[in-house]
Amino acid sequence: LGPQLISAIQVAPNIIHLFFSDNLESESVESTENYYLGGFSDGVDVQSAHLIYERKFIKASIGMELQPYDYRM
Repeated sequence: LGPQLISAIQVAPNIIHLFFSDNLESESVESTENYYLGGFSDGVDVQSAHLIYERKFIKASIGMELQPYDYRM
C-alpha cells in the first residue's frame, strides 16, 4: 500500500497543503495525473504540485478558488 493522506489544509483560496504517511518521490508528486479531488459540483483539477520540505508535504495549486464550505475531508 502506498502513502496515505493524513491531512489537507487550505492555506489560500487555490492552494492546499497535503501531508502523507510516508516520504514521497518528487517525480510522482509533480505528475498532476496522480491526483483526484472528488466531492465538488464542478470539476477541480490539480494544476501543479511539488514537495515541501522534501519529504511528506505537498503544495498543490488547484484550478479554482475554494471556500471552506466547498469541500470536506
